[in-house]
Amino acid sequence: MKDAQASLDLIEKKLNHKWEVTQDANGVWQNIPTAADNASYNYKSLVQTGADIRLESDPICPSSGCNHASEKGPAEDHPVDYFVPNFGRDKNQVLDTWASLDWAQTKLNHVWTPPPKSDPAPEFEDFRVPDFGLDEEVIDSLSHAADQEKILNHVWTPT
Repeated sequence: MKDAQASLDLIEKKLNHKWEVTQDANGVWQNIPTAADNASYNYKSLVQTGADIRLESDPICPSSGCNHASEKGPAEDHPVDYFVPNFGRDKNQVLDTWASLDWAQTKLNHVWTPPPKSDPAPEFEDFRVPDFGLDEEVIDSLSHAADQEKILNHVWTPT
């Protein structure tokens, strides 16, 4: 907050203009800046070039590289069936979950009994998922991709 105030003071001094924020009779703030229209931005600088893209990069690996099993040698070289200590239940998530279950059972005056593992899963027939159309974010992404294709004069084709 101190840095923001210092920046505001510096700009007000540089522009020789004091920014006055007021409220109207209904309590709505006036003179608040808004974001620029999306059309005013230039996205050309955000386009990746061939130099930026690393096709051999594995998204699962960290920036230091990825050591795949094939690079480590045969599986027989690695320890198997080693002792793993049991430190008990995780104090944060598991114990909180059990406490939540205890609270719900007390509140509802009902004890939840999970089904036995031997019961087969129920079979679902004619389960139809309704088509709600494209998600708003997908529509925005497709629109942005179309804009980029126009800027680059290149149609992206997944391979």
